[in-house]
Amino acid sequence: MGKTDTAFLRVTANQKTKAPHRWTLFFSDKSIPAMQLGCCDVILVNEGDLNGDKSREISVFNAPENGCVYMWTTYSFKNKRWTKIIEPFLIATDCEDFKPADLQNRVFKEDDKVYYWDVDPNGEESKPIKVQVRVR
Repeated sequence: MGKTDTAFLRVTANQKTKAPHRWTLFFSDKSIPAMQLGCCDVILVNEGDLNGDKSREISVFNAPENGCVYMWTTYSFKNKRWTKIIEPFLIATDCEDFKPADLQNRVFKEDDKVYYWDVDPNGEESKPIKVQVRVR
């Protein structure tokens, strides 16, 4: 059985503007390398084992430097390095705040396939649609 690890974020500020400049993901297990996440408002999501390799994956939901569209990227730790296992995708937020609980089931496994919930861009009601993704 594996051991429990703790992930934590550290923000470094731009020296001139004091605005958040770069977010870095660190782990309590020092053998797991830190990951540079860019900017801003990062939320981490524990995905469980999406690709069947008996290790857990992690998704990163983070904002651009401005705007109301966030990036979703899912990683797996393989061969001592972080690898993107799902092509990153954008999520329109309508400039509303998200909580980690709102994001926990955004990417999910069903019948040995991986999906994410998206919003129909042509629909007026912002109806969620299930999109299958290819896991690398």
